[in-house]
Amino acid sequence: MSPAPKPTVPPEVMKLFDQFASQIEEYGSIERPADEPSFGMANLLETYDAGAAVKLLMNGAPSYYGHKEATFFAFCGWAVAPFDPDVRFDLIGIAIKQLLAEAEDKAARLDLDSNTAADMIARYYFAGSQFIFNIYTAFQGAGGFLAFGSGALLEDETYTRKKDYMTIVKLMACCHYVSAKRVNSKRDPSVNFAMRFLEKNSDDSLKSSTATYAMWGQVKENIAFIYAASSIKVSPSKTLLDVVLSGDLKFSRDHRFFRTWMRRTRFVCDSVLRLMSDELQSSNSKFLGGLEAESFVFDLTADEVKLINSNL
Repeated sequence: MSPAPKPTVPPEVMKLFDQFASQIEEYGSIERPADEPSFGMANLLETYDAGAAVKLLMNGAPSYYGHKEATFFAFCGWAVAPFDPDVRFDLIGIAIKQLLAEAEDKAARLDLDSNTAADMIARYYFAGSQFIFNIYTAFQGAGGFLAFGSGALLEDETYTRKKDYMTIVKLMACCHYVSAKRVNSKRDPSVNFAMRFLEKNSDDSLKSSTATYAMWGQVKENIAFIYAASSIKVSPSKTLLDVVLSGDLKFSRDHRFFRTWMRRTRFVCDSVLRLMSDELQSSNSKFLGGLEAESFVFDLTADEVKLINSNL
């Protein structure tokens, strides 16, 4: 099959767009550090650069339109589903759609007579060239939405597995309790002890220990992020983990919890995982640097505490 013919544009039209591009491309651009990886290199490869994301999202300095938003969505996808990069890509697609819709809404409220002007202002003024080139184009533009950004992958890989996540959280709550209370001074928190706790727990919303072992193998290197996210209330009825799993993230609402999330993740690493294994602590804390820990309390019922204290 011969390749499709190269599209052509009349010279007079090309001249108009060349003039527009030369004048608009650098308008409102924000200089970024020379050693900062591009959005695509950090977020759109199979191997994810979580360290770059934490560095950007912990920095209060402004960046270009959509940079922190799309990075935040990407990080959330990696944090809860390190086993499937498509979840990260799906969340990035959702973020890009939200960002484009926001820019288009701003342009629409200008009441312009020209749809062409409204489209160009939305893309190259409100969103800006840095967003278009570094994020939208790197995502392969509208073509990227054919595979990602619908939330379907989230539904398959996270939301329908919510029971698995809640069980893992309960497992960690058991380990958290043991590490904090040291029920038996000779006992450190462990996966095996927590699995026995799950086996005897009468809560029918939890999965079996057999299924939980499989889930643990998939998320253990990110378990501190998952458990810490479950401790942060973003609304009276939802935690940060809930909104990530459902794809209901909102940067304006949820990003303000990022520093708390990272500090609580550090607490889990230092106070719980450190007592479980050096490998667990190391794999979960390698992107956190010297971040100060923020403690939080375990979420267990009185009956669950009694079961743990019974030494199973």
